[in-house]
Amino acid sequence: MNNNDYILTLNNISKSFSGVLVLDNVNIKLKNKSVHAIVGGNGAGKSTLMKILDGFYTPASGSIIIENKNYVFKNPAHAHSMGIYLVPQEPRLFPHMSILENMEIGYDGSRKEVKNKAQELIEELNCNFRLEDKAENLPIAGQQLVEIIKGLIRDAKVLIFDEPTSALSFSETKELFSAIKKILNRPRIGVFYITHRLRELTDIADYVTILNDGKVVTEGPIGNFTIDLIIKYMVPEVKKESEEKRPIRAAKKKNNLENEKGQAGKTSRVIYEVKNLTGDRFKNISFKLYKGEILGIAGVIGAGRTELAETLFGIRNKLSGEIYLEGEKFDPKTPRDNIKKGIMYIPEDRHLNGIFQIASVTDNITSSILFRLAPIFTNQKREDKLAHTFINKLGIRVKSSSDKLNSLSGGNQQKVVVSKALAVEPKVIIMDEPTRGIDSNARKDLYQLIEELGDEGVGMIIISSDIDEIVELCDRVIVLHLGEIVDEVSNNEINFDRIISSSFGVKK
Repeated sequence: MNNNDYILTLNNISKSFSGVLVLDNVNIKLKNKSVHAIVGGNGAGKSTLMKILDGFYTPASGSIIIENKNYVFKNPAHAHSMGIYLVPQEPRLFPHMSILENMEIGYDGSRKEVKNKAQELIEELNCNFRLEDKAENLPIAGQQLVEIIKGLIRDAKVLIFDEPTSALSFSETKELFSAIKKILNRPRIGVFYITHRLRELTDIADYVTILNDGKVVTEGPIGNFTIDLIIKYMVPEVKKESEEKRPIRAAKKKNNLENEKGQAGKTSRVIYEVKNLTGDRFKNISFKLYKGEILGIAGVIGAGRTELAETLFGIRNKLSGEIYLEGEKFDPKTPRDNIKKGIMYIPEDRHLNGIFQIASVTDNITSSILFRLAPIFTNQKREDKLAHTFINKLGIRVKSSSDKLNSLSGGNQQKVVVSKALAVEPKVIIMDEPTRGIDSNARKDLYQLIEELGDEGVGMIIISSDIDEIVELCDRVIVLHLGEIVDEVSNNEINFDRIISSSFGVKK
């Protein structure tokens, strides 16, 4: 096979963020008229690799080879000029503008040229919309087709799809696949396709490359792989360190719960219960959380974990279902409703949603309970005293409680976020990716704190993409796939292999 059979080659691509290597000498060739799937677990480097191809990131080393020439794209416009176009997971259309007006944005040619090209593609792809229709009236599937056409009218030779079916129904997915296959009839074009829905691969992919920890593990024609084999390559070595701790932790927790149980029975320990909860990107979620229990929620990105957490905390509206706190029906409309009842949420993105970066450590810690501390006027001495309590308890490294939060390390910032939750004197804490972006020492401290909170009777829900973290910390784990619970495991049954398999919809 000669080089003319390939649209492009990703050549020894490496990339680091804050000294952490996320891509390590990745080599991939995209064959003409083919769909090349890129798969891997959370954090494998799939999206980073595609953002380098799209010009959003610049690689630390390596290049993109097109027609025997090496390129490093400076920005998305540079990538577009070379025929690369990323179809975003969430379409980026202006809702109040027509489809034609959206297609014109950033296009160098005339309106007549855009209109003629777009109309031909609408007919070729059998789209059920018109150029004069408003973008806001299209479903997600229709908006994705508009994004595809936006790429093709710019003569794209490479289309990148990043989790394109995450918000699509079964019939919409079939329509998208049909459109992709029609696209491949063009003279020279190829598709990169990223998905966590492994069962899609046999329907759409011709080739697959499997990434793990930023490296290519294996690649080849899709016919050479089964789903079980793909998962095996995605997790080439089941990590044992945290699993070895399971028997010790499980026995300790079982003894604690048996001693606490006494004559009252297990149901008296239920502190929080969810029944048939349905919301944005998840449905029919039911579980119980016991006093002192650490409940893990696992699943790949896009499984609905964060959407579930935000709905529980009142950030998003639920569509149906019920929530109970200590046996009484509870219907939170806002985060404050939860806080007043002793339920706290530690968000995934602390910088965006968890902290006030230019405020002091004291102001951050006390921000969740100002309605208690200062219903009318603030009491600085009382706030400082509370802040110092948590600074000492969690070992937060600061010169003074008046230090600005953005002067602290990532680990100490996260401890402040946790302190803000603890200041509420919570009954339940929901933690979404609690150790993301912190060093090993801060992680160890946080694990110890979580254990202590469990021993004190606080119920905790831990959402994490780090399966080792789930295995090490949790007493019970529910696994989400495509917005539904597909597995539940407890104590000694919790292991890395079962959770990762269930996360991709393969029940062990």
